[in-house]
Amino acid sequence: MNVTLRGRVPAAAAVLSTLLLAAPAYAADGDGQGLTGSVGLGVASIPKFAGARDNRTVALPVLNLKYDRFFVGGESGLGLGYKLLDSASGWQASAIVSGGLRMARKESDAPALKGFGDISNTARAGFIVKYSHDWFEVGASSTWDVGGKHQGQLSSLFARASYRPTERFGLHAGPRIVYGSAKYNQTFFGVTDDQARQSGLSAYTPKSGVVSAAFELGADYRISKDWSLGGRASFGRLESDAANSPVVQKKAQNSAAAFFAYHF
Repeated sequence: MNVTLRGRVPAAAAVLSTLLLAAPAYAADGDGQGLTGSVGLGVASIPKFAGARDNRTVALPVLNLKYDRFFVGGESGLGLGYKLLDSASGWQASAIVSGGLRMARKESDAPALKGFGDISNTARAGFIVKYSHDWFEVGASSTWDVGGKHQGQLSSLFARASYRPTERFGLHAGPRIVYGSAKYNQTFFGVTDDQARQSGLSAYTPKSGVVSAAFELGADYRISKDWSLGGRASFGRLESDAANSPVVQKKAQNSAAAFFAYHF
């Protein structure tokens, strides 16, 4: 099961990522033939923008569909993926194309953003590589802006430990580090001379580097064969040049989500 917060990737990613809460997919029922997966709805509290003091509450789709090597949602967020490698030794590699549902940041999100203009979401394409063994998983992802919105490269490293005390109830937790290119960081944390004149903030040009570090937690409970409930939380902090941006109101960036889903 995956609650996807990538509709607001930069805010979630910077405090999470990419909240991404990028959680492992709930194992689908069936023999893997034909279309399998889960759909549902969630509600989440996420930062208004990367570095915001306040959170906002949003409704989110839960989507995780699989057909042969293709998948929608899950690892790809709100997008499409294709498994390039799925070995018995635990290695997986996927190519993904993803997008978002909302504006990445609005000028109206805070008075200090006056003159900054809105930041639109963009299409991103890239790769995810994971290694899983028993209860432990490590992985890395990297995507690039292919929509021409000046949002550069966004990458993450993560590790996750899972524990299932009962057949119906599962827990997982682990760290995530998010890295942004100079172009990504300039778009979301930089202040141009013109923006500085209009907002009163100091001009600022961040370099590429770590955007955030977070610790993520998740829980899932299978109510029945077809239905489940779950929750996610991310406790993150902006780092490096991102944390020092004049745009940032608060370095600590926390997110939480709850959801229900139907499995088929």
